[in-house]
Amino acid sequence: MGETATLLVELKSSALLKDVSLQVGLPAALAWEKAPAASSFTATAGLTKQFKATVRAAKTGSGAIRVQAVTGRGLPFDSDPVGVALTAGDDAAGSFLGFRKGPQGVAELPRDAVISQHARAYEPVGTEKLPVPFNDDPDHAPGIQATSCVTGRWFYNIGDAWFPSRNFEVQVWDEDSISDDLLAVGVTDGNGSFRFCFENDDGLGGGGQDVYVKFVAFNQSWSIVDDGDDPYEYQFEVRPNIADGATLDYGRRIPSNPEHHLALRAWETANDAAAWTPGRCWDRDDTDCRNIGIRWPLGNTARYVPGDDQIELPLLTPENPWVVAHELGHGVMDDVYKDDMPDIDDTCREHVVTRAEKPACAWTEGFADWYGLVVVDEPNQPGFADFENHTWGSPNWDNGPNVEGRIAGALWDLHDPVGEPPWDRFQGPEPGAVWETFLDNHSESFEEFWRQRGADGQSAGQLAALFQNTVDFGFRDGLTSGSEISVPSPNPPGQHNYRYDTQFRFWSVVAMRPPTAADYELELYDDNAMTQQLARSVAGAGTTDFIAVDSNVDGRVLGDYYPRVVHRLGDGNYTIEVSDSGKILPVAGDQRVMGPRDVVEVWDHCGSTQTRVTVTPSDASQDAELFVMSSAGGAVRVRTDSIARSVDAGPGQPETVEFTPPGFDCFGIVLINKAGSGTYTLTVS
Repeated sequence: MGETATLLVELKSSALLKDVSLQVGLPAALAWEKAPAASSFTATAGLTKQFKATVRAAKTGSGAIRVQAVTGRGLPFDSDPVGVALTAGDDAAGSFLGFRKGPQGVAELPRDAVISQHARAYEPVGTEKLPVPFNDDPDHAPGIQATSCVTGRWFYNIGDAWFPSRNFEVQVWDEDSISDDLLAVGVTDGNGSFRFCFENDDGLGGGGQDVYVKFVAFNQSWSIVDDGDDPYEYQFEVRPNIADGATLDYGRRIPSNPEHHLALRAWETANDAAAWTPGRCWDRDDTDCRNIGIRWPLGNTARYVPGDDQIELPLLTPENPWVVAHELGHGVMDDVYKDDMPDIDDTCREHVVTRAEKPACAWTEGFADWYGLVVVDEPNQPGFADFENHTWGSPNWDNGPNVEGRIAGALWDLHDPVGEPPWDRFQGPEPGAVWETFLDNHSESFEEFWRQRGADGQSAGQLAALFQNTVDFGFRDGLTSGSEISVPSPNPPGQHNYRYDTQFRFWSVVAMRPPTAADYELELYDDNAMTQQLARSVAGAGTTDFIAVDSNVDGRVLGDYYPRVVHRLGDGNYTIEVSDSGKILPVAGDQRVMGPRDVVEVWDHCGSTQTRVTVTPSDASQDAELFVMSSAGGAVRVRTDSIARSVDAGPGQPETVEFTPPGFDCFGIVLINKAGSGTYTLTVS
């Protein structure tokens, strides 16, 4: 106390940022002797800048120095806050970085504190692995002794909000002159409360018990430990010689050191993780639960150390529950995989949520990302990523199954209740199905995990959720007759794949309407692997491509077909639709109401005489194209194979085709809606 020390802060910038300033907060034990420069500056990419200041120990105590580079624009432009724990003592021997060893102090909760409730419901962890009460007092006094009790509550704060600390170990002790006796052990309940009773006999001639309470950051599944691997303890004052039958109420208590509320925040995140994770242990199939230790405060980067079954957390990391839950996710995977984590190398230490990594690295980090999301129940993590609202073409994202953020987003979309356009139309059940595959298998990559998931029957809807996250494991978007799909440009990834099934032995058509200035092509395949191409329509920019199939000829059996939309140039949304209605165009004509998204309709028309077909729109916005398709050249035909067409009359005008069959045959009459909405009337003569 009274001495000074130099404080050196080093800032490194990875991008050009203007109006950057440094904010440094001191604990109560320190005061400025010379504060760092307060002026703002411009940080260029690759800049390293140092700030020097002098601090003085104004009084004894523990606390933390907090530093953050800020721009006034928030995350991700501001840095994460960084903290250093320290203790100022009376002399050099009692002054050091970190918190002091041994039991920590407690204080009373402010009287005006408003208690908040946790979002996740309380799940008790039980009392396994807690110490067993013992008593080495001399012989008890003769006669029947009364039972006395101790009660109280345990809290921590987040800003101005106060929360109960749940499942925290509580030990009730009797202070003796030689060695203390452990009277009772348990954990706090969902309200942070405890109540334990014991025989109130302090031994022959000892009177009532001399009671004190310890809160210990340990239970069967997790613990918060110091750098010596000792769980933190928070010790209450001794209440001597309590009366027989009395209930001693310690009231509402909190850690006396404000920084230790961070330890309780990390504790509560682990509590939420355990409550979410199915089963009594982290691995549901374990009978002896693994304890994942959280070493705090330690280091500058949060990480899980597999060989130690421990998480290392920097001082301020508990302020972000998702990061804590992410590291717990690594611990859970290590437990489920029986200490045989996927084989990753040192390059994984520099992993980035939005960038491609080696498959094992992407899987381990992506799983941990997802685990953190389900624990905190929030997919948007500022400063890291919005794991839900990203897809093909999202800026600054790599694509594919080796990007951890894509993996996390895909796993999230497999069970979230709300789908995101355009592909995530799958609203799955709770994430139990994902968890079962995880528990029952060992996966070295997300691709391997998904192959294992295949045995559990993933659906096309689930593949769509993956595709929304740029993971394509054979997605074929399902088309049904009369239900169009509008999606963004097929670039990236360069192509979109579909599937439809024919139901009628008539003509069917799949049509794709591109943006005006874009050129996308349409292909049709006979197999799911898309190696057997049947046709390719290349009509050019702004023109609707279509491929028609006559299921009455060339052995064309009813069944599955696989269209593909291929990007050539331009950008913008396109619409694809299948028409397979089994309709015959009557001699009296027909009508079809088509909205602005509708693309195609097809009729069979059978005959052997010269025929004229006219389509007339009801609205000036409608722009029709009319085609006649013949299977004389094969069962699968494209736009340019038509034997008659009328496409140039323009919006609001009728289109007419005439054709003369060489003999009796059934033709496909194809109507394309280039634009507009209204009723098309077809007449036949």
